[in-house]
Amino acid sequence: MDEDIDVLVIVEQLRTAGTDALKQLPALVKLGEWYLHKAKVTANGADFTKADALFNAALVRSRLAGLEISENEILRRIIETYRDFLLTLENGAEVSIDEIRHEIHSHKEFVSKERKILKGHLDKIDDCFNTTDRTEDEYKVHADKVHDVFRDIQDMYIRLVTMFAKECESRLGQPPCDYAIIALGSVARMEATPFSDLEFAILYSDPAIGDKISYFRVLSHFLHLKVINLGETILPALAIEQLNDFQSSDPEGIWFYDSVTPRGISFDGAMPWASKTPLGRMATKNKPALELIRTPEQMAELQDEEIAVKEGYHL
Repeated sequence: MDEDIDVLVIVEQLRTAGTDALKQLPALVKLGEWYLHKAKVTANGADFTKADALFNAALVRSRLAGLEISENEILRRIIETYRDFLLTLENGAEVSIDEIRHEIHSHKEFVSKERKILKGHLDKIDDCFNTTDRTEDEYKVHADKVHDVFRDIQDMYIRLVTMFAKECESRLGQPPCDYAIIALGSVARMEATPFSDLEFAILYSDPAIGDKISYFRVLSHFLHLKVINLGETILPALAIEQLNDFQSSDPEGIWFYDSVTPRGISFDGAMPWASKTPLGRMATKNKPALELIRTPEQMAELQDEEIAVKEGYHL
């Protein structure tokens, strides 16, 4: 069935739908099915994440329309995508539908609870400093308390990614060597909000692991699936070729704007000028592919000041 899906027809349906979320829904599901079928053949983690993001985008639209039957069908596809990804792993084992459903729900609950706590901290600060005639010392106290909130937000991201990584390891087995996930961007600078995207890299300790570096690539795709299932990844961030082909010189190739999916915790976008995730930047016409899975020495090579200034501190 999935083999018979005509991608060009789907794209035309999406174009015709415009910004009508209900009309977008069936086309997003069909494109997700096409990518899921492709992923089963290629075992390419990027295809699984694209399928997952498309199904999650469809789920948002289904809930907005109150289509309970459609919602259950889309949830089934999200779970199927997750299970099929796990089956591609060397030690892939069956995972129950209930287990995956519970995991997705618990992750969303974790984020929701943390955001409520953080909002409570900010509300308390506002209540204590709601006058316009503050002294200089009061401004300093206010700034220190807000700084503490940003530190708590950074801690939330550390705990979230640590939880995800441990869950991934429980399925993938032991990593081939010691490694560390390092934050980049706003999380590293302690400037993130509870809705910021994730910019990070992976450092591994053993330069002699050879092909075993693939463990960390699979880990990155696995992490991405978990983040996508939070339901806050807009579709352009996946650089899905049929919707937003950032490799194309044709401006018509970048046309799909996702104004419906909530924008929140997600991987840094896969645009060539972004891509600050372990999987890095895909090859472009002018630049080779560049991943951020490296030894500390290799990562340090990217800190060349001349290159950084030339590239505008982008990949």
